[in-house]
Amino acid sequence: MKDSFKNKSYISEDEGAGYAAPIIDLISSSTIIILSFWIIYESLKLKVPDDNIFTAPALLPIVISISLIFMVSTILYASFNKLNLTKNKFRLNISRQSEKFICPIALFFYIYGLTKLDYSYKFYFSNYQLDFGPFLTLTIVLLTFLLYIFWKRKLLPCFIVSSLWSLFLSFTFINFFNIPLPGN
Repeated sequence: MKDSFKNKSYISEDEGAGYAAPIIDLISSSTIIILSFWIIYESLKLKVPDDNIFTAPALLPIVISISLIFMVSTILYASFNKLNLTKNKFRLNISRQSEKFICPIALFFYIYGLTKLDYSYKFYFSNYQLDFGPFLTLTIVLLTFLLYIFWKRKLLPCFIVSSLWSLFLSFTFINFFNIPLPGN
């Protein structure tokens, strides 16, 4: 399996075109990491009202920047490992058209479900709460579906990644930003 990755050619950043060239990953991930650190630096200079860290206007940009740094650092590491300029050859790679057709339909049903479904179950952990509603349910289902299509892995890893990410988003927005999620 690893030998098939070494023989891959790189073409573009189109969602069905396969892996990007390592130099493109290197440049884009480096740029995103630098911009994320700059956003963190600028966010830390903002005043915190009432000396309450949970009402700080810079909390969301800092959380997003830190998560971007973690995610993009794996791409940066992989691009260093794959970077071999003498063996890179470019060829045309035909993507599957069905993936491009299914995704807008899945997104339509996701948005439709968020606007039409209305239920909420609240779970409490000491002073924190987790709302189990349409946002959490439909986001886990949609992300699992999209990861299964584009990540091309087994269903269980796709489900675990989408569940953890959706739980993190739901928990963060409800407890730290006091933002209600759709359908809750």
